[in-house]
Amino acid sequence: MKVLFVNCTDGGSTGKLINSICKYLNSRGDTGIVAYETGSPTNKDDRRYRLGLKYESGIYRRIHYITGMNYGFAPLPTYKLKGLIKKEKPDIVHFHCPNSSSLNLYRLITYLGKHNYPVVVTNHCEMFYTGNCPHSYECKKWVKAGCGNCEHLKSYVGPMKRDNTAKSWKKMYDAFGCCERLSVTSVSGWVYDNSRQSAILGRFPNYIVENGINTNIYKKLSINHNEVKRKYNIDNDKKIVLFVTAQFSTDKYNNKGGYYFVELAKLMYHENIRFILVGSNNSINGLPSNIINIGRVENENELAKIYNIADLSLVLSMRETFSMTTAESLCCGTPAVGFKSWGPESIGIKEYTDFCDFGNVADLASIIKKYLMSEPDREHISMMAQQRYSVDVMVNAYMNVYTELIKLDKNIFK
Repeated sequence: MKVLFVNCTDGGSTGKLINSICKYLNSRGDTGIVAYETGSPTNKDDRRYRLGLKYESGIYRRIHYITGMNYGFAPLPTYKLKGLIKKEKPDIVHFHCPNSSSLNLYRLITYLGKHNYPVVVTNHCEMFYTGNCPHSYECKKWVKAGCGNCEHLKSYVGPMKRDNTAKSWKKMYDAFGCCERLSVTSVSGWVYDNSRQSAILGRFPNYIVENGINTNIYKKLSINHNEVKRKYNIDNDKKIVLFVTAQFSTDKYNNKGGYYFVELAKLMYHENIRFILVGSNNSINGLPSNIINIGRVENENELAKIYNIADLSLVLSMRETFSMTTAESLCCGTPAVGFKSWGPESIGIKEYTDFCDFGNVADLASIIKKYLMSEPDREHISMMAQQRYSVDVMVNAYMNVYTELIKLDKNIFK
């Protein structure tokens, strides 16, 4: 079996997931090939191909600001990827998370359909079934009738505010309509339900394949907690509430919820708690003194140690389709609490996660106090989480999807 993976990068969370699947394929004599927009230079020996040049996506992004079409340009990467497909002739083409401005998805999906390639699409966000938006929030226009008059236009199309969302939705719908052998996977039950409702993807077989965590790293560790606390200047007698985010911002409207992290720390200032922030590149002025900003932690083994010393992890996003933070924290034996954002509550282990309405800091403070008064069996939490979120579980699920898709008769949808 030869699988060609298409993604925005060869790194990050989706890059790690793809690397795990490739490693498994290669270990059994199959082949995994990765095509991506940005990241490491092309390495033909490692079967990795970078499609974009250094400043290319920036140029395409400006063009889509003018046209209002997020996935309808990028001619050179699209041409390169078509050439790679012709050369490699993969058994499966698996789309993970191609960013806007990186590829002309309408042309690519139409091309794959017309040449009868088996295709897998993974909903890491909502852009495949909305035709445009990575997060649709409360909007449901995409379900049947298509989009238009977009309330999120400035966020997802650009400052020119040209509303071509109805056209984008129709082009995505028509492109997928060319595919006779296509399967859809979603990273959580909530995204799966949305995908099945949608006119674009609901006509194909849909599956849930939750993201896999490296449980050799994210696990309950036998470490000296006080030693780790000293490293980060955390008092031994303080409870630790951890917030891990890839993009920290105190902007109230930022999706990751950094504003509410600061508000929570202010509200609980007199509690015996240290709020630990991981993920901010820069020093941030004006943070309450009960917040310790560790900054970026690139070493995953070190991040696992921080999860292990924490009493709780926070999930504060407005919308998440999965929540790697929730899964990583639970694998380390640490409960996770936060705001309802659909993905985390659908993938969390019920006994060890709790979520309140988005933005309700007072309710979240009550949940935190309740959890900090308990002494959960962290070994048990870790064991349950590792059985659910391990890379092996994810890889085996994808192998089943690939096998069933290759078996499909090309006339099955006629």
